[in-house]
Amino acid sequence: MLREPTLEKLHAMRLGVLASAWPSRTSLPTPLAMAFDDRFALLVEAEMLARENARLAKISATRRRITDACIEGISFARERQLDKPMVRRLATCRWVTEHQTVIVTGATGRARLPRMRPRP
Repeated sequence: MLREPTLEKLHAMRLGVLASAWPSRTSLPTPLAMAFDDRFALLVEAEMLARENARLAKISATRRRITDACIEGISFARERQLDKPMVRRLATCRWVTEHQTVIVTGATGRARLPRMRPRP
C-alpha cells in the first residue's frame, strides 16, 4: 500500500485529522478485526468531531461588543429611519429557512449616547 502519497493527498484535501488518525488506528491489533466500513466510520467521525470542535472554539473566541443585544432593545427613533414591520419580519428568521439573503445597508450598530459630564 502507498501510505505516504495517501497521507499527502489527505493533507492536500485539508483532512489533517483523518491523516493523523489513520496510522494510529491501523497500528492497533483490534482494528484489523473490524470491518473496513467500521474502521472508516471511526476515521470520519474523528475528522467530523475535530471540525465541530474547531468551529465551536472559533465561535466562543469571538468577542461581542454588545452582549445584551435583543430585538426588543432596538431604538426606532425617527432619525434612524428603521422600518418596524421589516424588522419584525426579519426577527422571525423566516428568511433563513427560506434560504434568502439579507443585505443591511446604511449605518448599523449602537447609537452613540451623549456623554454626561460629572457634576463638580
